[in-house]
Amino acid sequence: MPTYADSIADLAVNLRFESIPSEVIAKAKLHLLDSIGVGFAATTEPFAQSVVKTVEELDGRPESSILAAETLLSQEYAACANGTLIHGIDFDDTHIPGIVHPSACVVPAVLACGEARKISGKEALEAQVLGYEVVTRIGMAANGQFHDRGLHATPFCGTFAAAIVAGKIRGLARQELVNAMGICGSQGGGIQQFLVDGTWVKKLHPGWAAHSGIVASLLASRGFTGPSEVFEGDLGFFSAYLGLENCRLNSLTEGLGTVWETLRIQVKPYPSCHFTHSFMDCVLALKEEYNIQWQDIKRIDCRISPRGALIICEPIEKRRRVTTPYGGRFSLPYTVAVALVEGKVGLEQFSEECLNDERIIALASRVDYTKDERLSQEVAHFPGDVTIEMTNGKIYHRTQRFERGSPENPIAKDEVRNKFMANIAHAGIRDRKRIQDILRAIENLEQVTSIGELTALLR
Repeated sequence: MPTYADSIADLAVNLRFESIPSEVIAKAKLHLLDSIGVGFAATTEPFAQSVVKTVEELDGRPESSILAAETLLSQEYAACANGTLIHGIDFDDTHIPGIVHPSACVVPAVLACGEARKISGKEALEAQVLGYEVVTRIGMAANGQFHDRGLHATPFCGTFAAAIVAGKIRGLARQELVNAMGICGSQGGGIQQFLVDGTWVKKLHPGWAAHSGIVASLLASRGFTGPSEVFEGDLGFFSAYLGLENCRLNSLTEGLGTVWETLRIQVKPYPSCHFTHSFMDCVLALKEEYNIQWQDIKRIDCRISPRGALIICEPIEKRRRVTTPYGGRFSLPYTVAVALVEGKVGLEQFSEECLNDERIIALASRVDYTKDERLSQEVAHFPGDVTIEMTNGKIYHRTQRFERGSPENPIAKDEVRNKFMANIAHAGIRDRKRIQDILRAIENLEQVTSIGELTALLR
């Protein structure tokens, strides 16, 4: 009987550009554009130089590009750097049913391995969609349990996707792909203690997952073996980390190759944890509708699932007074307060100036939360439910079941393009011809004879 890894390997071997629906290809292009823009925007952050300089010192094989850098590195280290950049300001996309950030692991592997192997744009899109389908399904099979246990799902799941992407591009045979996934069972990792102190380690998780997946595929290509029952085995990936009884393994292959999870990946409108988004939409809508002034607010209560509360509310004292930009991105009190005070939430709202703004600090201290177990059943969305009590006794309430960017509440293509342009500007790139060339290359990627034509524009 075929294992789950066998079935995934079959898809990897057989998937062709022509068999992928046009709307899935269009969605992949949109996420590629978004990821590149986010990665460029992150190059201005302090962590960016830290990771780029580190990988430069670790490796010197010139074959793949790093965003906004002239240096060429080996594919695995270029992917490590780019994955860290794409995820480093928490502006990258999310597949909410799997609670994973697909592009931060998949796009770096596609670009790095594709450039090294000189593949076409069609082959790059095949690998990108394949990677999305793998990482999202592994996330869904985990059933939210990684986050509940203080583990970061993206690197655990993304390592497998990066290995499949790299293996597809390298032309690995079916059994080699199975071995690569078996190796990945011993490769992924990532704890969420950063949620407490706002330190940098989460930024690295998808980059290291991309690196690990590429290394796994290289090992497999040279005959190294891994367990074929890596997913369902009694001592396998899911059993060891989560317990098989807590997982939904049928999600790994149910509809694989016919039901496209790529279409459920969401572009982020705000550069913060996705759990915060619907709450910000709610308070911004209430602020506009009722002309709410932050000074007149007595109390704000947010109804949230226990899983969401663990990520962005607890411990509440530390979430009300954040000291780092990353701490702000994972704080419901901060994001709600900054939205009400500033009237918008962009990259500039996570600056040191905003973090130390006494108005925002004061309002964040008035934000509280109520855990609602019923919301734990809503695994496909991160809803928002906000009640604002004013000092004059008036009460305003708003709910949002579907976050912006979801299939039920979509973001227009032009909004994604505008986000890309804003991120490019944030990175200090002013060359209009270069920007237009990047846009044109992505829009017509299936016509590009070598992915190197695109990566050359990204340095």
